[in-house]
Amino acid sequence: MGKVLKILVIVLLLLSIAAVILAHMVYGKREQVLARNQILTSGYIKLAPTIEDKLADAPEQPAPLPAKDISPASPEFIDKAPEVSDFWTKKYAPNLELGAKGMFDLNNRKGELMTLYKKNQLGDIEVDPTTGAKRTDGEGTMQAVLDELVKKSTEQLTRLNDTRQMLSIVRDELIDTINDLNKNKSELRVRTKDLDTTKAKLDTTEAELATMKPKVEAAEAAKKVAEEKASDMEKQKAEVDTKLQELEIDYKKVKKERDEFAKKSLVPQAEDTTGPKETVYNFTPGTKGKVVAVNDKWNYVLIQLDEAFIKEAMGEDLTAPTKPAPVGVVMSIKRTGAQEIFIAKVKLTQIRAKDKHAIGDVLVDWKQQPLQEGDVVFFP
Repeated sequence: MGKVLKILVIVLLLLSIAAVILAHMVYGKREQVLARNQILTSGYIKLAPTIEDKLADAPEQPAPLPAKDISPASPEFIDKAPEVSDFWTKKYAPNLELGAKGMFDLNNRKGELMTLYKKNQLGDIEVDPTTGAKRTDGEGTMQAVLDELVKKSTEQLTRLNDTRQMLSIVRDELIDTINDLNKNKSELRVRTKDLDTTKAKLDTTEAELATMKPKVEAAEAAKKVAEEKASDMEKQKAEVDTKLQELEIDYKKVKKERDEFAKKSLVPQAEDTTGPKETVYNFTPGTKGKVVAVNDKWNYVLIQLDEAFIKEAMGEDLTAPTKPAPVGVVMSIKRTGAQEIFIAKVKLTQIRAKDKHAIGDVLVDWKQQPLQEGDVVFFP
C-alpha cells in the first residue's frame, strides 16, 4: 500500500512538473497571440481609410458633353446637320468619375475587432444551436467587421476594374479622334497652301486689273468721244446730203435758166472764125476752197469756198440772194500730200454766198484723176 502511494506521489509530482512546464510554454504563446491580435487590429484600423465607404452623389445637372462630329469635312454639311458619335450615351460610364463620400473608418470599432465570440445582451457567449460551437460571426464580432471590410474592398476593386476597362475604351476613342484630327490637319494644310496660292493669283489679277483700269477707262472715254464724233459726222453727212440734194435741184434750175438766158442773149457773129471767146476774170491766185462732195453721175462737185473769194466773186453783201456765177470762171483742183497732183478743172455754175458753197461742172477734157472730198480748189 505504501509502495502504491509512493508511486502515485511520484506520478503526481511528474505531472505537476509537466504542468508547470506546459503552463510556462503556453504563457509565452499567449503573449504572442495577444501581440498578434493587437498588430492585426492596428493594421486593420490603418488599412480601413484606404477603402471607400460611400460614393458621392451624382450631380443633379450633369456637365454638357460635346458630341463628336464623325461626318466627312465636306461642304454639304455646312447647312446639313452632321452625324455625331454615340460615345457619351452608349459607351461612357460617368458614374466612374464619382469620388468617395467617406472612407472606411475603424477607429471607433476597435472593441469589435478585439471580440472573437458573439455575446448576447447578458454578456454570455452565444452557441450555434446546430453545431453547438461558440459563434464567431454576427454583429459586434471581429468577423462582422472583417466581412464588411472585405465587401467594401471588393466593391472598390470592381470599380477599379471597370475604370481600367473604361480607360481602354476612352483610349480607343482618343486614338480615333487623334487620327481624324491628324488627317484633317493634313488636308487643311494642303487646302491652306492652295488657298494661299489662289489668293496670290487673285492679288496679281487685282493688281493687273488696277493697272488696266485707267487704260480701260481711257479706252471707254475714247470710244465715247469716237461715238459722239461718229454721231456728229452722221449728222453732218445727213446735212451735207440734204444740201447736196438742194444744190442738185438748184443746179438743174440754174442750168436751165442759164441755157434760156444764153439763147435769149446769143448774138451770131458770122465773121468770127477764132471760136467763142471767154471773159477773163482777174481773181487773186491761191487757194479758194475745197471739194466737199462729188457727183460722178452728173459730173459736178460741191465746193466749200473761202469767204474772201466769195466777196471777191459776188461782192461784199453776202446776204444777197443766189445768183449765177460770172461766165467763164474756171478753177483748178489739186490734191496735196507728199507731192501736189493736178486733178482737174471745174467751171462754177452757182455760188451760194450765204452757205459759202458753190457748184461747178467738171471739165472732162481737163480731168486727170477721179475727184475726192478734200481736194483743194485754187487759181494758178
